[in-house]
Amino acid sequence: MRNITILLSLLLAYSLYGQNYNMQNGSISTCSGTFYDSGGSGGNYGNNESLVFTICPDTPGTWIQLDFFQWSTQD
Repeated sequence: MRNITILLSLLLAYSLYGQNYNMQNGSISTCSGTFYDSGGSGGNYGNNESLVFTICPDTPGTWIQLDFFQWSTQD
């Protein structure tokens, strides 16, 4: 039981670590976070959007990794 409690605590702490970033024109330097469309986590993206959002690593010379958990496009 103690091991499960420790594991859950670590997973919760990890999920709370990053910031949320919504699609917009601009750039960020970050090491973690959650990326959403311009509508945020609960909204829809706008019509006819044409945005450029650059994500750079915090430390120059390192790389970033993007993991997509959900992806959908309109018909």
